Amino acid sequence: MLVWSGEPQYADAALADVLGLGTPLTSTVGPTTQKDLLEQFDQHVPDGMHWDIRTRSVAALTPDLIDLLIGSAEKRPGPGAGIGLRQFHGAATRVGVDDTAFGLRTGHLAVEIAAGRGPDEDHGAYRDWADDVSTALAPHALPGGYPNFLGPDQHEQIAHAYGTHAARLMAAKDSYDPDHIFTATPLPDRGMLEALAEPE
Repeated sequence: MLVWSGEPQYADAALADVLGLGTPLTSTVGPTTQKDLLEQFDQHVPDGMHWDIRTRSVAALTPDLIDLLIGSAEKRPGPGAGIGLRQFHGAATRVGVDDTAFGLRTGHLAVEIAAGRGPDEDHGAYRDWADDVSTALAPHALPGGYPNFLGPDQHEQIAHAYGTHAARLMAAKDSYDPDHIFTATPLPDRGMLEALAEPE
């Protein structure tokens, strides 16, 4: 699925680059709302599915990395498992590093490793596949990862996901949510944060 988010008058040229890669079996490219776009995923994500999500950020798609991604996709345990690439560029890279909590403001790709399975499918096979892909990508990856795709046990990635903003986020969390009720987006483990702050 390709998505253009920007001034409409520039969409045709950007989409032409993607559509020029080959002749699609089917194509329904056109203007839509965010709500309608997201609803297109409903048929692929029925109620009752379980998910293991991993993420890595990479600076660029190199030939070795492309081979790794294709090889990993070919080993997926079922149709609910896949690898998505989200390009981070343009206006998002022109936001000042200190203007938001997002830690990586240079151009890169966020790799989403999603292993979705039905309730009767083998959890272990999907979890192991997601872990294997993440581990294989690690030597090619930038520190951290996209925070919304990180799980609570991925401590090292979480510690690097916010760049220099982690301490400020922790202070805001302590102030506005001292009982730590909201946990959907993981924040760094204090011990890891202190270790990273220590001079070598």
